[in-house]
Amino acid sequence: MCRYLLCVLFCLLFIACDRRPSDVMDKQQMADVLTDVHITESAVELSQKKISKMPKHLYSNSVFEKHGITKEDFDRSVEWYALHPEKYIEVYDIVENRLDSLAKDIENYVYHPDEKPTFLDSIDSLNIWDKRPCLTYSAVRRSAFDSNDLEFYCSNVNLECGDHYRLTLRMRAYDPDTVRRLLYLVVKKEEDKCDTLSCGIRTDSVLRRYSLTIRLSDTVCPQSLTAVLIDSLEKVSSLEVDSVHLYRVYNFYEHALSSSYKRKLKARQDSAAQFSVKTEEKLKYYGKKSGRK
Repeated sequence: MCRYLLCVLFCLLFIACDRRPSDVMDKQQMADVLTDVHITESAVELSQKKISKMPKHLYSNSVFEKHGITKEDFDRSVEWYALHPEKYIEVYDIVENRLDSLAKDIENYVYHPDEKPTFLDSIDSLNIWDKRPCLTYSAVRRSAFDSNDLEFYCSNVNLECGDHYRLTLRMRAYDPDTVRRLLYLVVKKEEDKCDTLSCGIRTDSVLRRYSLTIRLSDTVCPQSLTAVLIDSLEKVSSLEVDSVHLYRVYNFYEHALSSSYKRKLKARQDSAAQFSVKTEEKLKYYGKKSGRK
């Protein structure tokens, strides 16, 4: 009989200890307060430099005032839930779900719909041509000319589905037989499939502007990109090219380029531009020198 009474007494004490006191917030109230506490703490950390002069406890107090409690009420509730970890876990499951939902709403501009970027706002372009932007060729000094400067190749490392590629330049070519040459842009999509766009180059010594654009659908991912400014220099007496740009038009939210890639690309472009200027200056110098003779 004594054992039975002891067991009953123990069970009653256990139930009494596990039961939430009236001065402790329930699960939903606790989750409400903790959610706001975490949001406030994050805001304070992000804006610490601006609000460092204001005591941080004032921000916590504003949360308590919002929910009609005091710091003592909050601390008392935290202590009780700390002694009942299974209930604390249930509270934090609610808090985490609310914070995840809030983060998604922020990403989707639910609270500031007028600031949500449109599709056009997400489109950017970058000149990826890293060869000489201007060059001069003369059949007389063929050996001094590097034909690699007329070609561009890029693997799929920095190419993405849905990209657009636009090649623009100005060119003057002369061939006494006025043979037509080709300028072309090639995007390799799969092992044996390519998108090729080309246009004829007039070799009548008239300066013209040329432009080629290839647009890929969102489901097509390129493996490589090739651009050739002129398919052959055979019988071409002279060639002048300037303002060469090969733009990659892309969605920078979905396919952003790393800052490291941009820095390296800029360095290659600057180097090619400097080399181009020096080369053109040498050609002008030798041209004047030969003219004097």
